[in-house]
Amino acid sequence: MELNKEQLEELKTMIKQALTHLYRNDESLIVRETHERSIAFRFGLYFDALLRLSSFSKMEGMYIDFDYNRNGYISKELSGSNIYPDIILHHRGDNQINLLVIEFKTYWNNDTKGNFEKLERLTSNDYQYKFGLGASIIINKTFELTLKSINYFKSGGIQI
Repeated sequence: MELNKEQLEELKTMIKQALTHLYRNDESLIVRETHERSIAFRFGLYFDALLRLSSFSKMEGMYIDFDYNRNGYISKELSGSNIYPDIILHHRGDNQINLLVIEFKTYWNNDTKGNFEKLERLTSNDYQYKFGLGASIIINKTFELTLKSINYFKSGGIQI
């Protein structure tokens, strides 16, 4: 789904705010080097709370999902391989309103090559999913380093 400039900025702000809550409340998950799913889940809870206060809350049927692997009733896939995006903001059941896809890595497992390829395709207009915005986030030891690690994707390309 094509997002306007204000919507893109609102999503980016919400990502930053959710990361702020994550580091304030759950830094122990990062210090202990827990699995990225545990960290992504906590991030998603904060993001969901922010979503309810955002302009996106007015959109009918929007959900935040974790490791969501459905494309309607079949598996979500790219190039014949099943995929499980870490977090998505979307309308379930179709690809008409796919707003945001986020892929996480951690500083102790930070090979982002696969995430970058996945986000390029998930945000591309050449593929069926057409997410309005993608984000690759490396959870680092500090909040500041994490903010510097974020790469955004739009229309199949990386955005700074």
